[in-house]
Amino acid sequence: MNVLIVEDDKELNDTIAKYLKTKGYNVFQCFDTSCAKKRLDENGMDMLVLDVKLPRQSGFEFLEKNSVDIPTIYITSLNSIEDIKRGFESGAADYIKKPFHLKELLLRIEALSKKRPGIKIFEECRFIPSSRVIEKGSEKIYISPTEASLLELLLKRRGEIVTLEELLEIVPSKVSLRTYIKKLRKLLTKESIETIKEVGYRFVS
Repeated sequence: MNVLIVEDDKELNDTIAKYLKTKGYNVFQCFDTSCAKKRLDENGMDMLVLDVKLPRQSGFEFLEKNSVDIPTIYITSLNSIEDIKRGFESGAADYIKKPFHLKELLLRIEALSKKRPGIKIFEECRFIPSSRVIEKGSEKIYISPTEASLLELLLKRRGEIVTLEELLEIVPSKVSLRTYIKKLRKLLTKESIETIKEVGYRFVS
């Protein structure tokens, strides 16, 4: 599981990172929201641990102005009801007041990870749109932005025909569409995406 820590206090950032690594997490570190945005745009992150009082842009402002759809835990010294309210309204999944025990942070990360976001494809297989990941058991398969957009649309319309016109809003041509569908079938199963000749495709698994 990939965890991004955004905390401008280097000592605290390093302490959290070192602790989570000993618990088996892949940890990525940023010290401001500019770095965080770049990391999140690259995808691959599963959870965000975000300080509020950051240079140039606060954690509150960062969530309010950006589409961050992975679970986010605020870590902050701000502890008024108004701050907590703003934190949750900005999209955070949890809010921890400083100072805190590292074990508490770990417990909250574990609790959120058990909720397993994403779209179920079939048993033991899920698609996480925010990180463009297909999870098959313990395996993680990262797919391209175009593959992710096609798969998300097909899954959300499971059992329905998605027309060529709709799909060609994502890809430039019918030839490239067939190529992407072929790749998705290879990752999942050949039977999972049905071709409706001259009309479109349907996810049937």
